[in-house]
Amino acid sequence: MIWRAVGLALCLCGTVVSAGPRPQIETDGVGAQAKQAILQDAYRQVETYFEKQHGLALDQPFVLVGTDMPEDMGVRLAKGLRALDRRPLRKPIDTERLCGQKRVGAAANRNYILMCWQQPDAYDAAWRTALGPRLTQILAHEFTHQIQYQLAQDRPARRSKRLDDWLLGPNWMVEGTAEVIETDFVTPIAAFTGKDVFEYQNRARRSRLTLSEMSKSSSVKGPAGYGVSRFACLMLARKHGISALFDYFEALGKLKDRDSAFEVTFGQTFAAFEAEFEKLRRDFGAARDYGRDGS
Repeated sequence: MIWRAVGLALCLCGTVVSAGPRPQIETDGVGAQAKQAILQDAYRQVETYFEKQHGLALDQPFVLVGTDMPEDMGVRLAKGLRALDRRPLRKPIDTERLCGQKRVGAAANRNYILMCWQQPDAYDAAWRTALGPRLTQILAHEFTHQIQYQLAQDRPARRSKRLDDWLLGPNWMVEGTAEVIETDFVTPIAAFTGKDVFEYQNRARRSRLTLSEMSKSSSVKGPAGYGVSRFACLMLARKHGISALFDYFEALGKLKDRDSAFEVTFGQTFAAFEAEFEKLRRDFGAARDYGRDGS
């Protein structure tokens, strides 16, 4: 990866990355062998994608909990954290919010990824075919957060010296990057057509949320918040390359300042990009041509 430097020469070039450590996979007793297998397969696919497409691998393991029995999720996570000699979770998991009636629910933190899905009638080939692709795609999103923590040197979490917030942010950049990677895992954004750009722009255009309103940690919520964040990071990736999204978090870890990291990576301030973004979300021609011929 090469950092796009403005007023500061920072470069990481041609690093060869090997496979990272295996996750501590935890699941429950009913259909445990099938669940272990589907989680292992999903992880291998995601790990391979990050290594081949982005030259990135994790430098430490995390706990991967996957279950269709949400009531047991806390027990499984506690077991996995003990196995990795990590401190226990302080607050109980809100499994209703995380899982509910979702086809696949998921969340990530520095020591773990949680995934849950609906209990099937049988753990058979039909179940694997139905669940596997979606499970893997969402794991790519959550794995992106693990990479962000690592690149930003944010394990344990650090606070910003200048902002009344955690350092890792802004939240639209955190979630938008994970959304773009989740998309790229299935359909490379380099192959996006004008129709693809229009569909993503349309979701952002329907919302009145601004990027500055989604700066604070955990401020990206619901389809509207994720839609706006996704489109903003898609625009950055189309102009600067998808690797620049990761370069930002690496710069954040070095510089420990969001504004400086953004300007070093993308050549403009957050405020300047937000003003530009308001046109991009409403003007299809501007969005389609963003990044062409240096624009």
